[in-house]
Amino acid sequence: VCRSDKMGDLLLSLPAVVFLRKNLPEADIALLSQSSLNPLISSLLEEYKVRSVSFDEHWWLENWDVFLSLYSDWPIALRALLQGIPVRVGQFSKLWSFVFFNRGLRQKRSAADRSEGVYSLELAQKVCQELGNQKTLNPLPILFPENKTASEEAKRFLRQLGVDEETAFLVVHPGMAGSALNISAQDYLEVYRDWE
Repeated sequence: VCRSDKMGDLLLSLPAVVFLRKNLPEADIALLSQSSLNPLISSLLEEYKVRSVSFDEHWWLENWDVFLSLYSDWPIALRALLQGIPVRVGQFSKLWSFVFFNRGLRQKRSAADRSEGVYSLELAQKVCQELGNQKTLNPLPILFPENKTASEEAKRFLRQLGVDEETAFLVVHPGMAGSALNISAQDYLEVYRDWE
């Protein structure tokens, strides 16, 4: 499973990786990402037995049956093609993707009509279908392991803001790197209203 971009999108893609594990319990699954994210991936996916592999390792030397690109640029997809991986699943959105991936889905993520997590789950479902797994299980939420020191620091910060940590609260982070459309302030307000 390849996710070559930043931490936020990688975190949103983790339910797709867990979905693959639940539906392919015997598979050897590796998550290919930036080396700086390996410790985070290892801590979050340890119980799901997903290996963490970085781009600065010789990842192309592994003998993979399936390459799932949740996000990759063309040199990575080309490497998967040249490696001879039989099933290469990705989003069909750029001209090169129709050449380098032999399975996939038409996705226009820049339109931001669904979340990054949903796009990733759709591609994970496509992998299961391609492997003949018709009885797919629903994705489960990923629970992030608690870091006691960071948790105490967060509680202190919340108290300074006047937020009681025992009461449910919502944090909305509208930041993005600019690769897709951002939703409007009105849409963020709708997210908040739906949560209430």
